[in-house]
Amino acid sequence: CGRTVEPGQVGVKISRFGNAGVSQQPLGNGWHMLGFGESIETYPTITRTYSFTRAPDSRGPENEEIVFTDRTGLPMTADVAVTLRVEPPRVPALWTKYRLSFEDLLDGPIHNDIRMFVAEQTERVSVEELLAGGRQAVIGRAFAQLRAKWAAEGVTITSLNWVGQIRFPDVIQQAIINRTRPDQQRLAA
Repeated sequence: CGRTVEPGQVGVKISRFGNAGVSQQPLGNGWHMLGFGESIETYPTITRTYSFTRAPDSRGPENEEIVFTDRTGLPMTADVAVTLRVEPPRVPALWTKYRLSFEDLLDGPIHNDIRMFVAEQTERVSVEELLAGGRQAVIGRAFAQLRAKWAAEGVTITSLNWVGQIRFPDVIQQAIINRTRPDQQRLAA
């Protein structure tokens, strides 16, 4: 009739009967007694990095790549990684607002916001700007938006980065190859 909150975690006690609701006092490490109709949801408080990729990973086989367009509507995809941690005093309010486990919060609202902010920033630039080094500026602006939104919720986001290259449509890839081929041949000669 209890649950342990492990080191690197914080707990939230949820009561379903009597004085029902979410305790606004976060539970620290250790064993906590549970009454009838009570449960504890745990959130990690250590800094963790998550990658949203096309390839299967330890979290499952889902394709989690980010899909976006440039300002002309040209579709592209990319993998991104986010580094974050939950602020322990804010966990009860976070649970009260979203009613999601940490994994579901990451896979739902946070992942959706990453997609939305990256898409919002890439729609302001052309594919040429992304190819000419503009991709870091785009991810930097998306990171600033993401960090500001989730800081208010009690989630500290410390980085948002591209994982690998942006995947352009085949037509664009071929145009890039055709454009760079003369330079490569000149260097080889």
